[in-house]
This record gives sequence, structure tokens and C-alpha cells, in this order.
Amino acid sequence: MALLVRAELADPPGAGLVGQGSGLGPVEGFRPACSSQVKSETCVKDAAGAIAKVLQRLSSTLVTALHQDDSHQALNKALKALAVSRKYVSDQEPGQEVGFLPLLRSNPWGNLDPHLFAFLAFKVSLVPGVSLKASDATDLNAVMKAGGQAALFVAMTAVVGARRRLKREHAQDIMLMPQWFTEDTTAQLGRQSKFLRLNVLPCGLNGVQGTARQSSVRVTEPQAA
Repeated sequence: MALLVRAELADPPGAGLVGQGSGLGPVEGFRPACSSQVKSETCVKDAAGAIAKVLQRLSSTLVTALHQDDSHQALNKALKALAVSRKYVSDQEPGQEVGFLPLLRSNPWGNLDPHLFAFLAFKVSLVPGVSLKASDATDLNAVMKAGGQAALFVAMTAVVGARRRLKREHAQDIMLMPQWFTEDTTAQLGRQSKFLRLNVLPCGLNGVQGTARQSSVRVTEPQAA
């Protein structure tokens, strides 16, 4: 399997805290200027711009999805903001991508809450001559499509669980790289649709000092173009 990306992260702020135990412990150690909070009413482009600005100065940033109601809209917007920030970062620094590690946060009682998500985002560089796939017409990809906020919540829960198991049993980790792409859904919807694909890639523990290869799972959420 061809190498796809190389993690640029050497020692991201808070990586040690994120990596303790199962790697899903309380998120601390990030100053407000180094992090972003996303609410259900947050503008995706504004959040993406904030993420990109931090990544211009620092190796990593913490993006917190504030769960303030019964929906998963904040999580939905945080993931979209990470995907949009990828374009902003690559426009500023060609060849750079945005990868992130999903993790759970603790509730006020100090227990990990399956509804409280945060994302440690960082810049990664593509191996020369290699780019993310533009379609799923390849033997390396198995396609899983899911639509809506609830599906993204299930997807992030699955990735968090996979990270915990890989780190505990194999001393390995995985990260996600978001990617927007357009598919022709004219026959079904009368228009084209834009999808968010989350590329799942193996990497070094906590995204540190590792190389990542293309994995075989795609999770998408449809959005009208």
C-alpha cells in the first residue's frame, strides 16, 4: 500500500494529556488562543478560518464541539469546519493537509461522556506525488455512506472506539483526514451533491512521529451543492 501522508507533528500541545491511558482522557492544557469551540449555531466558515489561523502559527489546535442540546449539530459543524479548514490551509501552504484525532471529553463529574467530542487537529504533508483519492473506484476503498448528524455521531463513536482498541492492543493509532467531493446525483435528486468524506489513516500514536497509509473506509455525509 503506497504511503499517503507524513505527520508533521513532533510534540503537539496537549498530546501527552490526550495520549495518557486509553488516549481518551480529559482535554486540558490548551490556551483559548490555541483552540476553537463550535456550537450548533456557529458559522462553519468562521470556525474553519479560526482553525486555519491557529495552524498557521502552531503545530496543532483543539476543536471542541459543545453539546448544548439534544442534537448533534455542533459535532456536525465541527467536522465540516475541519474539512473547510483543509482548503484554507492548503491554499496558504500547498501540499499541506489537515488531519485530526477524535476524542472524548469528560463531563463535570470527571467521567468520559460519549456525547462530548473534541478533535486534536494538525497539519500533515503529503508524500510527493501522492494525493487523496478523488473517487472510490479502487480496490483499496470499501465504501460506507451515511447521511445526517446521527450518522456522523455514530462514525465518530466508532473511530474513538477503534483508537482505544488499537492503542491498547497494538500500540497503533489512526487519524482522519476530511475531504469534500462532488457526486452526480442528478438522476436521484435533480442536482449534484457535495459529500464529506473522512479518510481513515493509520499513523503514529497520537498522530506523532508516524507515517500514514491509505485505509479502506469512507464515511460520508450528504449536503446539497
